[in-house]
Amino acid sequence: MRFRAYSIFVFFVLCFVFLCSNNSWSEDLPKDSVPTISLNNLSNTEIPISITKRKFPGLNLDTFVTSKYYQGDSVSFSALDFDDRNWLNLTNTEGNAFAIDKIYWSRMKFRVSPELQNRTLALYVKWQGAMEVFLNGELIYSFGSISNTGEAVVIQDAFHFPLRKVIVTFKDLDGPQVLAFRFAHHSNIGNLKIKESLSNSEWLSFSLHTTEAAEHIDTARSNTLLYYGFFFGINCIIFLLTIFQVNKRYKNKTLLLFSCFTFFTASVALTNFIELGAFQMMTGTVVLIHLVNQLFYALTTFFLLHVMRSLFDAKNRFTPYVYLSILIAYLSVGYYEFFTAKNFANFNFLILLISSFEIVRMSLLSIKNKVMGGWIIIIGSLVFILAGPVLEQLFNSLGTTKPFFVTICHRISFYLSLPISLSIFLARQSVTNNLLLARQRDELDLEVQERTKELRLEKQKSDDLLLNILPEEVANELKEKGSADAKQFDMVTVMFTDFKGFTKISERLSPSQLVEEIHICFKAFDAIIAKHNIEKIKTIGDAYMCAGGLPVSNETHAIDVVKAAIEIRQFMQEHLEQKKLVGEEVFEIRIGIHTGPVVAGIVGIRKFAYDIWGDTVNVASRLESSGEAGKINISGSTYEYVKDQFACIHRGKIEAKNKGQIDMYFVENASVKGE
Repeated sequence: MRFRAYSIFVFFVLCFVFLCSNNSWSEDLPKDSVPTISLNNLSNTEIPISITKRKFPGLNLDTFVTSKYYQGDSVSFSALDFDDRNWLNLTNTEGNAFAIDKIYWSRMKFRVSPELQNRTLALYVKWQGAMEVFLNGELIYSFGSISNTGEAVVIQDAFHFPLRKVIVTFKDLDGPQVLAFRFAHHSNIGNLKIKESLSNSEWLSFSLHTTEAAEHIDTARSNTLLYYGFFFGINCIIFLLTIFQVNKRYKNKTLLLFSCFTFFTASVALTNFIELGAFQMMTGTVVLIHLVNQLFYALTTFFLLHVMRSLFDAKNRFTPYVYLSILIAYLSVGYYEFFTAKNFANFNFLILLISSFEIVRMSLLSIKNKVMGGWIIIIGSLVFILAGPVLEQLFNSLGTTKPFFVTICHRISFYLSLPISLSIFLARQSVTNNLLLARQRDELDLEVQERTKELRLEKQKSDDLLLNILPEEVANELKEKGSADAKQFDMVTVMFTDFKGFTKISERLSPSQLVEEIHICFKAFDAIIAKHNIEKIKTIGDAYMCAGGLPVSNETHAIDVVKAAIEIRQFMQEHLEQKKLVGEEVFEIRIGIHTGPVVAGIVGIRKFAYDIWGDTVNVASRLESSGEAGKINISGSTYEYVKDQFACIHRGKIEAKNKGQIDMYFVENASVKGE
């Protein structure tokens, strides 16, 4: 009995101690369970931001704060002191679907540490529809519009944007702060349970960041847009260049398939670009673009496999059916996930594994078949697979967010590795084929050239000889017709030159010296008249004969011939002075010029010679013989053509042998009017 009484006494003592201690513990607990947000939470915690595929300092309010929601509408729901204990807890699970054309409210209650009070922060909101954001009962941000007249609810969704930034400043309050959200939507976005870039299975989510972290998030989003724009641009350039080559080489099936591959790769980049809110589009439109994006992904893989097949395994008739099956499976799984929000990650990985295996198999075939440049495809394939599917699956299996550099590698591997490596391979292949064709063409040309070399040389010699004898127009006519017709020229200018005292001087020179001296002079004459478009007719002994205005008529023949005569006279004067300095015999030149009609043509059948006939030729010869050494003697008819260009001295009418009296003029040295 004593032991029993003692036991009862101990029991009551323990109960008393427990009650006392329990009361003391309860006094140590906070009066409520409202969490406190501190600067340490925002600075030392990193959370993933879906649109950037990176982590940034900040706080996920969905998990840190208990959110409550309610279907209904009242302004009082935003008040700081509103009692929301009867509301439902809001959890971002796939079972929470918000009905169309209904108004919902959500509230978050929390405290903020003193260092965050009166400090500007950035609240990122994910919601596709319409929303009003309240802080402690005050409206601070809205997008779209929600009108509730009591009889009807009118909802106007805002343009699609993955994340909206709301600038908030928490007031200096002793008690809790309240963020309230009034939201609704009238599209199918909620019922579709859209994933990926549209909402990541979270139709409604919130995160809080410092302004410094928000700047980094905005920069990262801009960079993401820039990346997709860059990938789109590169693939468009490759596509356009390939299409250009397809137009030049119509039957090249590989180039056509490759152009389709780059087109759909660029289309994937463009649709991803749009889904990131790069354009002002309604959510329903973006949903459709997301559906198209799934199709573009599948077609990109489909045409990639066909490009590889056409290059390395074209004879395999079984593979096209496999590729078609992969396309159908990819689309079926993708769309089923889209509409049901079911996770088929393993099945997707299996499809990706089959595609990757096929790419590797055909890359190895390029080595086996000793395809030139196959190593380029091997490198591109390895980059595509290792930096793409392998890393993707590795981080998915670990359940961790990919580091930024892995995300970049993944994007580059998909958008650039194979498009660029295939472009290089096809370009190299095209260059090699062109070089082979060029080499074959060159070898054939060389063979033809060798066989016809002697013929060309002989023909060139005969042409050169013919052009040296005849004017080009006459020579061409002779080659084409076998003969050249004589032509009447109404007005040409004929020039004769000879050397005064030639006979006496030639007696004092050796034959070689004489010929050398004449050659020097006539060579200079040839160059001068060629410069002035004058045709050389012939030389007879020391006489030199040429004519302007034939075989092609012109209006400046008289002026051209007089200019040439002045240059010839100048040359002879300089040549004479050089000869006098060394004490050698010199020639003095006489020049005669006359303008009139002539007949020109070829005579004989052997040793062709182009010649002119007519009284004009005889008068020009008489003018030369009636002239003086170092003078240019022209007729009155020539004077009428050149009097406005040259200063001339009238000699009067002078008797010419067998021609009677002829008006003659001396052209003075370089006395060109107007110069």
